[in-house]
Amino acid sequence: ARGRLLSFERHEWLRHGSCAGAHNEDDFFEQVCSLSRLPLQIMGGSGAKTNFKAMVAAMRKSGLPLYAVDYHNKQIELSVCASHNGRWKFAAPSRFSDVCRSESETNSGVG
Repeated sequence: ARGRLLSFERHEWLRHGSCAGAHNEDDFFEQVCSLSRLPLQIMGGSGAKTNFKAMVAAMRKSGLPLYAVDYHNKQIELSVCASHNGRWKFAAPSRFSDVCRSESETNSGVG
């Protein structure tokens, strides 16, 4: 079981984390766990702990940016973007430039 977990972690880092703006593997997994807290709380609080459709409904109702739902593999994908400091924030793709604009854009034009 430990070998499978390490294989999964390595896959996640190589496939997703290494190009997602995370500083390193520890930062990547810390951010994934941190971002997961609210969605897990929403799904758990909905009484939907074992009913995937109820979990999806709870996520839709929450207002978090639902990117995709994979009913076959029972996966709910939320949308995030990386801010100028590498910290991820929930945002719909259409809002990436507003939510995660670069530091230079944030500070420009302010006297």
